[in-house]
Amino acid sequence: MKTSLEKELPVDSAGLLREALDCEDGLQLARIARRWLKLEDGGKREGTFKMAFICGGSAETYLPQLRLMSAARGHPFMPMIGTFSGFSEDILDPSSELYAFKPDMVLLHPTPLDCVPPPLPSRDQKEFLRQAEAEAGRFLHLCEILHERAQCEVILTNFEHPWEDPLAGLPPGELTHSAFVSRVNDLLAASKPSFVHLLDVASLASAYGRDRWHDSRLWHHAKQPCSLDGMVYFARKFAGLVAAIRGSGTKCVVLDLDNTLWGGEAGEDGVEGIRLGEGSAEGEAFKAFQAYLLGLKKRGILLAVCSKNDERVMREVFASHPEMVLKPEDLSCFMVNWESKADNCLEIARNLNLLPQALAFIDDNPAEREIVRQFVPELRVVEMPDDPSLFPATLERAFLFESVGLTDEDLKRADYYHAENRRREHGEKVTDFHSYLTSLVMVAEAVPYQACDAARISQLFNKSNQFNLCTRRYTEKEIRDTIENPDVLSVQVRLADRFGDHGLISMAHAVPVGNATARLENWVMSCRVLKRGVEQLLCNLLVSEAQRRGLEQIEFDFYPTAKNGLVKDLYAQLGFQKSMDLDQGGSRWLVKTSSYVPFPLHIRVNSPACSLTSTP
Repeated sequence: MKTSLEKELPVDSAGLLREALDCEDGLQLARIARRWLKLEDGGKREGTFKMAFICGGSAETYLPQLRLMSAARGHPFMPMIGTFSGFSEDILDPSSELYAFKPDMVLLHPTPLDCVPPPLPSRDQKEFLRQAEAEAGRFLHLCEILHERAQCEVILTNFEHPWEDPLAGLPPGELTHSAFVSRVNDLLAASKPSFVHLLDVASLASAYGRDRWHDSRLWHHAKQPCSLDGMVYFARKFAGLVAAIRGSGTKCVVLDLDNTLWGGEAGEDGVEGIRLGEGSAEGEAFKAFQAYLLGLKKRGILLAVCSKNDERVMREVFASHPEMVLKPEDLSCFMVNWESKADNCLEIARNLNLLPQALAFIDDNPAEREIVRQFVPELRVVEMPDDPSLFPATLERAFLFESVGLTDEDLKRADYYHAENRRREHGEKVTDFHSYLTSLVMVAEAVPYQACDAARISQLFNKSNQFNLCTRRYTEKEIRDTIENPDVLSVQVRLADRFGDHGLISMAHAVPVGNATARLENWVMSCRVLKRGVEQLLCNLLVSEAQRRGLEQIEFDFYPTAKNGLVKDLYAQLGFQKSMDLDQGGSRWLVKTSSYVPFPLHIRVNSPACSLTSTP
């Protein structure tokens, strides 16, 4: 089992990495970061990518912490620092060091001093709004040029309110510098393209407190844009957003029960004896925490239970306690037994078709947290305080749930897994796999990539790691460019069955290579529909379209990674012929369209763009 960065650090350093909160911690964290970077073997850590920093302040002051925090989330990077406050110079000059570096991602971090308003206070509202639009447009235009030339993702920070504002005493509604910054931030959020990801510094500074967020002494001495303790929060937020962009955000919260979702021990005190709900401060705090978790579930984060307890009693609490906010249908997995919580967390990951690093573990017992941390180091273990009223804030400031956007699929994710539990229960009653597939009554919609699904297609390519044949990542703009290219052969598949709708779950596209060949660019699929025939369906569709276009063959490439071992033998299992080895341990497989025999399917294809029918 591969160890996490925390396992490589001394115990006190690893703890600080998880729990650092204030100025003293920030200084110590910076020292740890610098020591770690000296041992980091020149950036050869697996998964290292290139990250450029174009900042209105000094990036050198916070870069070690950002590198350490990002590596701790599984995303180490090699940095390049641009010209100090040289947004236009670095981005507009095609021969700049920035483009020679060929970054995979860029942090564009202007300060409030870089957001230039009209003369203030102002009485000309139209000019005020026009200039706000121009200022937001200026930064977004730089992002567009940067993306077009470097084909990279861009993290753009928005603006906290001015550090020192002589107009702060004016009443709300006046056209002040703070009002201008707020308007620019709104325009950035409303107008940004999909390859721009906002790092919400304004909310960070507001939550932390403007007076504590900025340190004028550090700005004038070192051009550090925020205080030392504020930098800890900035680094955590940054690392969480990088993880989301690179497709490894937290997808599931694994919860203990006693003294985590309620006070007391249900097995000892009985359902009526636990402390939950109105009537006591502690009970209200636990209820508020459940409401917070329910909010996470509604935005697409899965909830699971992992508890050493009597399952019957625990289910009775969910079913009968009147103050329970969370209901059984809100939980995607319910592991209550007397086995090791580390083993149960791994079982939860398997049941949900997730990697362990996609799980966050919450437990009031520090011993249980440490056991899970030791035996499943990839899993995110959150250090929880003793006071339940602090649970939501603790979970929030861990920045585990950063997102690059919210899709319809995210909102339905818990429903998908609830339906999957019903399928699993149904499968246990069926005598053979053929009968099981037939009994699901699966229906697919298969069409070329659709513009309305570009965001979800990009999300699935970027988040899928296990069933991902080439591990190429695509921005939403690149997907839209693919859709507009008539030479590209693309297929996307939606799947539904008698238990519910899986949504958009698989996609692949191939590009022409010469006059007679198409070569697969990438193919991904949600693991929750593995071995139900979608793999064969997609092959049938790709070959059928290639035949229609008069192509003689399709080349299918595979590039191995640490996470896609699930599909290393897929092409062989499908009967393809290996034609050559590729760099980086890859391989190329060939399918002749003239001799291809379509796979029999247990899926009815309901699409005007496809003539395939089911063949049980």
